[in-house]
Amino acid sequence: MIGARTRTATITPQPLLRAADRAARRVMMRIGGFIRLTASRSLRKRKGVSRPDGPPHSHGPTLRRNILWSYDPTARSVIVGPRALPGKAGSLRHLEHGGAAPIVNNGRRVRANFAARPFMRPALQAEAPKLPQMWRDQLNR
Repeated sequence: MIGARTRTATITPQPLLRAADRAARRVMMRIGGFIRLTASRSLRKRKGVSRPDGPPHSHGPTLRRNILWSYDPTARSVIVGPRALPGKAGSLRHLEHGGAAPIVNNGRRVRANFAARPFMRPALQAEAPKLPQMWRDQLNR
């Protein structure tokens, strides 16, 4: 008589999903760090005004030190950018995209036009070619 035993294996998706979430979190955090570093390195400390369509000149360490990144686990995304500085909430938006904004000049409120001096979007574009390799390395672990 020939006998055979079969064994059934059940695969639970929870450990696999947890491992995938950990890998995604690790990759997203590295991506955020790389983009932040590239953006802060693009800001040069120089006197005067930077040329339009180039990164702004940093006249002090304030802007460079306030570029931060954060991983959002609910959205599974990373947020990278300068944090809002007291009294300069709208100015960061105008640095990146340009546009008109009210400013105070000699005690009078006037409307000024700002040329775009992007630094976050070029940082993302500079790091974009590295992203697929980062994901590939995490999935092969």
